[in-house]
Amino acid sequence: MSHKGALIVMMHCPSSFDEEFNEWYDTEHVPERLAIPGFETGARFKCLSGFPSYLAVYDMASPEVIETEAYLKVAGFNFSPWTNRVLSRVKISRAVGKQIYPGYLLTTPAVRYFVIRLRGLDKQSGSMIVNNAQAMIASNKNYKNLRVFQCNNNHENFYDYYILFDSNSSHENGVNIGLLREFESYADLINCYAPIYLIE
Repeated sequence: MSHKGALIVMMHCPSSFDEEFNEWYDTEHVPERLAIPGFETGARFKCLSGFPSYLAVYDMASPEVIETEAYLKVAGFNFSPWTNRVLSRVKISRAVGKQIYPGYLLTTPAVRYFVIRLRGLDKQSGSMIVNNAQAMIASNKNYKNLRVFQCNNNHENFYDYYILFDSNSSHENGVNIGLLREFESYADLINCYAPIYLIE
């Protein structure tokens, strides 16, 4: 089975720059990314609890999409002047992951979205992380659409894991990460988000 990929981007910008930041994201950056073959959805979120203040998730046909010529044409040294201006004013965290569970899901509409990041684990931890994340989701009838992404981030032996899921209840703002058991101490980010938009 081929595994979907995701580009997961977290950004924080000064309140004085918020208006231009959102205009850039909505009118240039998201359309530019979704024009690249292999980018399947683009979604933006506003953080309700946690940091940074904004999240973007791009579902991709595979993690290798960011290695294609089409992607590289609009990345790095090929950024537009506006992109360079924005990136010089915001804090950014970026990860490319392989969806190790279930492997095929895309971002879907919901009221609340949750992201948990586990840092610095080995590749073999993936199956147990999935098992524990499934138990966490099963503990709340409102949780759904669990996805687990494994991100190497250029470290040969260590991986970050992103656990994403959502809820159709606006009252869900917290997560019991104790159900992740032995992996709880590796969590350095536990955020709840409200959607800004989803382009499918």
